[in-house]
Amino acid sequence: MENDKAFYRMCSAYMIFVTLELLQKGFGDSMVSDKELKLAVGLRIREIREALNMTREQFSEMCGLSTSFLFSVETGAKTITAVTLEKICTAAHVSPTYIIQGRESGYETDVVLEMLNELDPRAKGHAVRILKEYLDAVRESEKEKGK
Repeated sequence: MENDKAFYRMCSAYMIFVTLELLQKGFGDSMVSDKELKLAVGLRIREIREALNMTREQFSEMCGLSTSFLFSVETGAKTITAVTLEKICTAAHVSPTYIIQGRESGYETDVVLEMLNELDPRAKGHAVRILKEYLDAVRESEKEKGK
C-alpha cells in the first residue's frame, strides 16, 4: 500500500512536470500569453477554494502557502511552481491538469475521481454502488417534478 502511494506521487509529480513543460512550449498553434495563463490558473484555484467553502486563510493553511501568496496567485499577479501546484493538488484532491488546462467537467468531477482512486478495490466498489443509487434517486425525483 505504501509503495502504491509512493508510485502515485511519483506519477503525479511527473504529470505536473510534463504539463508545465507543455505550457512553457505552448500547445501547437495556439499560444497562450503568460498573463492569460496566470489569470486562468488563479481563477481555477479560487474556484476550487470556493467550492470547498473555505476562506483564503483556511485554504492557504491547508495547502501550506501564505495567504498573501495565494491572493497573488488567485488574482494572476504571481505564478506557481510545480512544487506549489503539487501542494494544492494534494490538499484539494484535484488533478494538475484541471488547474492548468481546465475542463468543462470542472472541479467537482476531479474531486470525485480522486476520492474514488484513493480507495481500495472493495471500498471503491461500495462507493460506486452508493453513488449509482444516489444518482438513480435524483433522476427519479427529477422525473416526478417534471410530471
